[in-house]
Amino acid sequence: MINNLIKKSLDKNTLSNSISNNVKLSDNFNELKKKLKIFTLVSEGEKIGKYNDEYYIFSNTWSRQLWRWYYRENRNNTFSYLDSEFNDFIKFLDLINETISEEINKNIYTKLINKINFFIKNLILGLYNLKKTYMDSDILNNKVDSIILTLLDFKKESNYIMDIKCSNYKTRSLSEDN
Repeated sequence: MINNLIKKSLDKNTLSNSISNNVKLSDNFNELKKKLKIFTLVSEGEKIGKYNDEYYIFSNTWSRQLWRWYYRENRNNTFSYLDSEFNDFIKFLDLINETISEEINKNIYTKLINKINFFIKNLILGLYNLKKTYMDSDILNNKVDSIILTLLDFKKESNYIMDIKCSNYKTRSLSEDN
């Protein structure tokens, strides 16, 4: 009886910590999502730029080259933007996978993982469009390919972890009922 009370108390604390952690991770994701949203909006032929820490899109018009020159935008800057923004995002994704692999109750993180994976799907579409825009730049194409592969790896790994957690949770629940 005492063991059951202790176990229930520990389960409540663990659940509370998990919920708190999920809220923090969700807040971090929302910040990163806001920062990276520009990459989901890029159409083929468009380029990105940054001014006052805000990203913007250069439409595929006759004046784009003039505006990119005026704002001192170039392929090197685009590479730097991709490198810095996605390094931060990938560190966050690593933290997510580490967190969910250690958690017992996966249900708390299901909604967050689904949101992240949906956002990644949209990011990949925009990154492919950016890649098509810079077809003649091996450096940018390799960077975009690297980012896309890493994002796909996260989706695969997070889904795998969540599937294992789900099957382990169901197995443990069934064995505890007996």
